[in-house]
Amino acid sequence: MGYGYHGPDFSYGFGLTYERQLVKFNNSYLFAQAGWSYWFLWGASANSYQLDVAYILGSRNSHLELDLGIDYACYTDDYDGVFDFSGGKVKLLANVAYRYQKPGKRTLFRIGVGTVALAFVSFGISF
Repeated sequence: MGYGYHGPDFSYGFGLTYERQLVKFNNSYLFAQAGWSYWFLWGASANSYQLDVAYILGSRNSHLELDLGIDYACYTDDYDGVFDFSGGKVKLLANVAYRYQKPGKRTLFRIGVGTVALAFVSFGISF
């Protein structure tokens, strides 16, 4: 679940992200990420698909997360729920986030800023 600022209003959303560790350095990691999210507020909503590379720095519970990739989003601004996939927008995805995740534990917390979600807070479960 997430909470983000996407422009003039705050919105709510949820999504799934698949992360795969590519390289492990001394106290940092390089991950590939692919995800889907759904954001909604006041009848407007968006399906968003992300593909990015993340660099995660930190060795204990607290981590700096830097993401760079692309985001493809399709929007609807009415109540019929029909998404216009042909009118989707591709945007640069760049995030800087604080990530709290204990080594070997399943829960994580993120707070950050970015180019798609201008500011965000998210909670997650890894499995």
